[in-house]
This record gives sequence, structure tokens and C-alpha cells, in this order.
Amino acid sequence: MLLADDQESYVIPLLNRASMLEVRGGFFIEGTEINPRGRALKNIKADTYPQRWFCRPVPRPAPPDAKAARLEAQRHGEMIAKALQRWPSRRGVSRLGGSA
Repeated sequence: MLLADDQESYVIPLLNRASMLEVRGGFFIEGTEINPRGRALKNIKADTYPQRWFCRPVPRPAPPDAKAARLEAQRHGEMIAKALQRWPSRRGVSRLGGSA
């Protein structure tokens, strides 16, 4: 999961039916970005955008010991779990005009 420094918003948009393809030098992430429009319960409309991104991982230096690596992995997992529990707050504020 790619979260911004605020740990609330995504660095990249969410993708529906995302898939990954590993290639030499990196990998592709492909899927469909779906942006709902309006707040109606019936006749929900959405804009869809096919997306394909090429990602090149940046190598990290190896940790000096295995215990430090485990602690870092645990901290990272806890950060992801905390972010997933707050998922509605990362959707942002709707700025649509009009009356309800």
C-alpha cells in the first residue's frame, strides 16, 4: 500500500481489478480507476479510467541484523493495519456542488 507522508491519503489512486506483471527492471501495475459521481443511491454514475504504471523498485540497504529487519517489518505491518482501519477517511472530501 502506498500512503503519503500523512498516512491518510494514497500516493496512487485505487485500482479495480488490478494486476501486476513483472518485467526486467521492474513491474507493471494495471487496472481501472473508478471515480463515482454524485451521491444518489440509485443510478450511480462513475468515470472509469484505464491505468497502467511502470514501477522500478529502489533497492534498500540490507539491515545489519535479522532482529532489526523483523522489527521493521512488524512496524510496517502495523502501520498498514492502522491505515486500513481508517480507510473511509482517506477517500477525501467531496467538493460537489448542488443541494441534497
